[in-house]
Amino acid sequence: MTIKKTELYSSFWASCDELCGGMDASQCKDYALTLLFMKYVTDKYKGDKDKWQATLQTRIQAEIERITQQLANRVKEREERYSEPLPTIERQMEALSEKVYGHLVAMGLEQ
Repeated sequence: MTIKKTELYSSFWASCDELCGGMDASQCKDYALTLLFMKYVTDKYKGDKDKWQATLQTRIQAEIERITQQLANRVKEREERYSEPLPTIERQMEALSEKVYGHLVAMGLEQ
């Protein structure tokens, strides 16, 4: 359906009159131009919304996977670090302390 230029103008001016009421024409112009610009941008990029959402969703999913992998690596590292129970570590430390003490006695630094 095509609209005649005159019909478009009269519809536009009627909308401006309804929007602006008794407002000064120079002030109304700012509102009208802003609305026209917003309509233009909305119409122009309407199809890009799906592309933008898909790109954003892909990036979010990649970030979630990266963080999940990072957390899994940290859990694995902690598991390896703390795999030996504390009593076992304490026994190993006592044995090493006794060795060090024995070496210090042998060197004449301890009695």
